[in-house]
Amino acid sequence: MKIYKHTVLIVIIVSFLTACIVGERASKIDLTTKLKGEIIRLTSPDGRTFRGEFLGFKGDYFVILPNTRVALIHSSKLRKVELPDSKLDFRVSENGQLVAKGKSAAEVRSELLTHSRYPQDIDDDLLKILLEAYDQDEALILE
Repeated sequence: MKIYKHTVLIVIIVSFLTACIVGERASKIDLTTKLKGEIIRLTSPDGRTFRGEFLGFKGDYFVILPNTRVALIHSSKLRKVELPDSKLDFRVSENGQLVAKGKSAAEVRSELLTHSRYPQDIDDDLLKILLEAYDQDEALILE
């Protein structure tokens, strides 16, 4: 019985120490800057191109990360959306709706989200966390 009590005590101590070490390392990982979305290329009607990591959507805005700056661009300001690594491209209609042959705008949006860092809409709280992580007071609005 004596050996059993010592074994249990040793297991508890080792488990506690391991949890402290692993927990300390895990807390140093900043998930807002480590996860990666696919590179996206957005083209405006006048041919200007915006390129960066695709973070996701905030309403009708694309949220991208060009050069470590969180930026938003409204879908109505675009004519083409490309994901070069996946060889996907979509048109954007005059009213800002994503267009692909045989797919609804919602289906195209869902497909794009599978290539983003955050596959859900980016709410105000998440945007605030991202801005803090990249040392910004506000998002850059691209036109």
